[in-house]
Amino acid sequence: VIFSEIVRQYLKTHKKKVLVMTHRIELCKQTSKMLTEFGVGNKVVDSKADLSDQAEYSCFVAMVETLNNRLNDDKLDISDIGLVIIDEAHYNSFTKLFKFFSQSFILGVTATPLSSSIELPMTDNYDELIVGESIESLISNGFLARAEMFSYNVGLTSLVVGANGDYTVKSSEDLYTD
Repeated sequence: VIFSEIVRQYLKTHKKKVLVMTHRIELCKQTSKMLTEFGVGNKVVDSKADLSDQAEYSCFVAMVETLNNRLNDDKLDISDIGLVIIDEAHYNSFTKLFKFFSQSFILGVTATPLSSSIELPMTDNYDELIVGESIESLISNGFLARAEMFSYNVGLTSLVVGANGDYTVKSSEDLYTD
């Protein structure tokens, strides 16, 4: 939601385009939907996308690997990208694309400002860390409700960690749908 508004405001005040990068297809679709709800026409750059109409769009949403392929194949014109927003910026899979956007402002967005790799700290790619309001402040100002938590014991040992460092969707579904 927050970077959808950032995109909307950026496009209103600049004559450049925006690219939003995600690392999962679910986030790509969710981002595109939210941008549309904010009145930002956008094009999802996926492996099936026909990019012949890309000149009609001021905002693109792409998964990191698909974007890498499209850029290496010269299928996407990025000459007019002024702002690149990286969702889940703590994942280092995005860094290989930075070379394409040396003339763009890069904004990394994450709720987890710790790099997924100790060898590649976020300070190597981002100049400044901007911290939002604390949860307690948001609660006391009426923006969030105080949490009411419920829990039960599940055997987390059956969860499988995938190549991206997250639990696999299949192992999560298997555990939580039984």
